[in-house]
Amino acid sequence: MAAAAVPVGVVVLNYDGLDDTMRCLDSLDAADPAPARVVVVDNGSADGSPEALARRCAGNAAVEFLRLDRNLGYAGGMNRGIERALAHGVDVVLLLNNDTTVRPGFLGPIAAALAAPAAAIATPRILCADERTIWSVGERVFYPLLVARRGRGRPDGPEFDVPRRINCVTGCAMAVRREVFAKIGLLDEAYFAYVEEIDFCKRARDAGFGFVYVPGSVVIHREAGVLGEASPAQVHLKARNRAWFHRKHGPALLWPVVAVWHALVMCTWALRGVLSGTPGAVVRGTLDALRGRMGPPAWVRP
Repeated sequence: MAAAAVPVGVVVLNYDGLDDTMRCLDSLDAADPAPARVVVVDNGSADGSPEALARRCAGNAAVEFLRLDRNLGYAGGMNRGIERALAHGVDVVLLLNNDTTVRPGFLGPIAAALAAPAAAIATPRILCADERTIWSVGERVFYPLLVARRGRGRPDGPEFDVPRRINCVTGCAMAVRREVFAKIGLLDEAYFAYVEEIDFCKRARDAGFGFVYVPGSVVIHREAGVLGEASPAQVHLKARNRAWFHRKHGPALLWPVVAVWHALVMCTWALRGVLSGTPGAVVRGTLDALRGRMGPPAWVRP
């Protein structure tokens, strides 16, 4: 088995998603080169996942299982895993959604890209479940308005075979050098879930770190979604967290423009939500951000 250019630790977060997490871990078992460390974090699951994952990870010195007693959200759960991975001395931590699988050779290109000084954060080519359609190839975000998503939904092809400098990556598969965490800290747990990786990338970019898209590394994303796509809970968090991002990072001179833009986006979401019963979630989410009601939402199991 080949060795990666730098030691990489992988953090996989599980919340009531045992089947997806098992598939993800099976694919990591077949990776060549293999991660130096895999940290599996259970985020307070109640579906039998903790016991099954503890058995799955037992006896493998390169895999650590960490059981949390409550749901800390994506940000909090991943942060606990990042801390454990860094404690084991890895140079790079790769945050990986549990509803993904990796191609066997995915790790080598990521490690090689981050062994060079120019980039400190990298993302692979992320394909949809059909393995023919782009889910993410990194992004060029206009941060004040949160406008982005390059290639989403387009057929995979030669145009996505070229490494590119970007300025934001998705938390679905995000590889970060240790010095980034040392300088800017971990994910902001105020977000709980959604937008926290964009906040992290904004802080990393402001601190002078570079980003790169690595097409030779391939990850497949099933996009299972813990909360359900376009569910009221998901829409509430996305609306709240976008508004919080604007409040946290928006330049004062652009606040009127940002406010109008956010209102237009939320109106669009609300109109779409009439069919799925989520317009109220858009309003409640935005108001929660304006009132500073961040962190775990009320519906999270204690």
